Amino acid sequence: MGLTLLDSFLTAGSTDFGPLTLKCQAPTLIPRPETAHVFGRLADLLATCRTIDASPLSIVDLCTGSAPIPLLLRHYLGSQIRIKGYDYSQPAIKLARENITSTNLEIQVEQADIFDTSFSGTVRSDMGGRVDMVVSNPPYIPLAEYRDLPASVRDWEDPAALLDCLDGGESGLRFYERISELLPTLLKSKEQVQEAGWKDIPRVAVEIGSSQGMDVKSILREGGMRRTEVWQDQFDKPRMVLGWD
Repeated sequence: MGLTLLDSFLTAGSTDFGPLTLKCQAPTLIPRPETAHVFGRLADLLATCRTIDASPLSIVDLCTGSAPIPLLLRHYLGSQIRIKGYDYSQPAIKLARENITSTNLEIQVEQADIFDTSFSGTVRSDMGGRVDMVVSNPPYIPLAEYRDLPASVRDWEDPAALLDCLDGGESGLRFYERISELLPTLLKSKEQVQEAGWKDIPRVAVEIGSSQGMDVKSILREGGMRRTEVWQDQFDKPRMVLGWD
């Protein structure tokens, strides 16, 4: 998440996120340049996977916060994608909607809890069925690491947006486990995606902490991903895990 870079973002209510300028407001997580870097690279990859006359790629962003990831992907890919973000936090959703208005980019966001048993049904109802791809930058900081964060981080940002478990989670992996559990209930078949004109797209892409790559790869394989990759950010730290079925 680039937490050591926080001070450079404490401006008058906005931050640069790739080519976008997004509104910031405590306690919603401030988007980091590392996130923009790896999801910008993802947009480049997806652009190469589209065939002529492909249908729009349907994507959901889990734990969307102020919606930086959907907005960035829509900026780069335009009408080639249809994307919706979900977050449990009403303040985050409110800020996301302000960012949608200020950027004039066509995405949607909705308040929902990914741990709710009805979540997959909610997504399928909203999206008109299963989707092509899941992306996320979920809370992933273990409690022990959170205690060592600078006070400026802990005082500014919602602990629930950073910690994987407010009641004492130690691994930082709880959200990845839930996302992996959801994949079989959210994703279309590989054949359906190919028939819609998309070849060899990753079915899931999640931001990670720098020490979590191997664990998250294993977790995504349990969700049906047969091939996984770890991507590094611009600082040569592991920052994203992608999975293909």
